[in-house]
Amino acid sequence: MSEKDDIDALAGEYVLGTLDRAERASVEARRQREPALDAAIEAWQRRLSPLDATIAEVAPPAGMLARIESRIDALSSAPASESAETGKVVSLLEARVKRWRNVALAASLLAASLLVVIGVRETLLAPQTQNFVAVFNNGDTLPAFMMTIDLASREVTVRPVGASQQPGRTYQLWIASDALGPRPRSLGLLGDGSAPGKALLTQYEPALLSKATFGVSLEPAGGSPTGQPTSPALHSKLLPAVR
Repeated sequence: MSEKDDIDALAGEYVLGTLDRAERASVEARRQREPALDAAIEAWQRRLSPLDATIAEVAPPAGMLARIESRIDALSSAPASESAETGKVVSLLEARVKRWRNVALAASLLAASLLVVIGVRETLLAPQTQNFVAVFNNGDTLPAFMMTIDLASREVTVRPVGASQQPGRTYQLWIASDALGPRPRSLGLLGDGSAPGKALLTQYEPALLSKATFGVSLEPAGGSPTGQPTSPALHSKLLPAVR
């Protein structure tokens, strides 16, 4: 174990309250002259302070202090043989306390490690970006359209990039998926290619949209008269948007 690990472990014992009186006094003196130890203690206090709010106050039983004082007086006035026996019991308890302290520290360090693991896991499993793009192009030419979609709101925007304007005709957006059957479905008209078009796809689940194939076709004014693309469509699938 490195010196840094030793300092962190000692700071953890100090904050958890598992040190005896002499050890605690030693740590309090050291932290005044050792910035690394002081910083480690403050770090442990920050990590564990949220636990304070989870512990409810518990009032001691009535007369507890009087019984403790009475027991102390009885031990003080006990015969020497009993005092020696009491000393053995105290020594045994002190040894057990130290062992319990080490176990508690190990458990605390394990819990802290688990918190780190859980944090990393939650970060890795957290929902990824909900913003996706699809690019509709024909060969190596400038893309005709670019589509963006927010799967959280399922709002779609299709912007013309290199598409030529088609007066008297309209571009139409389509979606195709095995879950929707063998034929593509219209998602709406995009106009003549001079301005962006928008659509709200709340009738489709995000999981379906993320796997679907989208298409843009050129249709007569008012859209396809057959309910299906009447000209070859440009196709694309969604890709995560990089921020």
